[in-house]
Amino acid sequence: MTVAGGGALKELRLVVSILVPVLLQLGLNSTVKSSTLAFVGHYDPEAIASAALGNMYASITGYSVGVGITMAVGTYSAQNFGRGAAKENGVVVRNCLYAHMLCFVFALFMAGASPALLRACKQPEELLEPVRQFALVSAFAWPGNWVFMCLSTVLSSQNWQIVGVIGQALASAISFALSFWFLASGTGFLGIAFANVVGAWASVAYVVGHITWRGEQSVVWRGAPA
Repeated sequence: MTVAGGGALKELRLVVSILVPVLLQLGLNSTVKSSTLAFVGHYDPEAIASAALGNMYASITGYSVGVGITMAVGTYSAQNFGRGAAKENGVVVRNCLYAHMLCFVFALFMAGASPALLRACKQPEELLEPVRQFALVSAFAWPGNWVFMCLSTVLSSQNWQIVGVIGQALASAISFALSFWFLASGTGFLGIAFANVVGAWASVAYVVGHITWRGEQSVVWRGAPA
């Protein structure tokens, strides 16, 4: 094999090692969302429209906004790692968390404004209040999702991708189990939103615990040296 060919193969292995964990996390997340909607169809069939519309609205006006902000962390933390300045990641993480605060305020505002906005879009009147409730509860899950994504992205930039996969698997398992339990207990479709809140913050607890246990705070959230 030529030197060029060997270099290309090495690059391919590196890309795959990064891509596969990301795909696993996305797959777990989307699978749980689809499965929990199926639970609603079984245990609370009259609320399936509210659950579907509420999940879509909350994801667009809340979750995706913070995710878009957080995606930039990967670029900066990878550059820091590549130039041997991983201890500057604390600056990136802190700025990202400040942005998350603004995203959370925006998500709460959009949740409260959902009846007026959806009414203007000619959505059925009977869905407006359930969607508002679902979006409000879901808003408290989004910061957990964003913080987990932020911290796991910083770790991934330093070749610790498995932490993100395990954290996402934990969040998905908790959300799946609690969604089933809430709905089977008669809580209604809002049980999905409450389950997502618990799952999101459980993943944060896991990744923070991992970073602390491994003593990696200096390359994740502590500030740059003076």
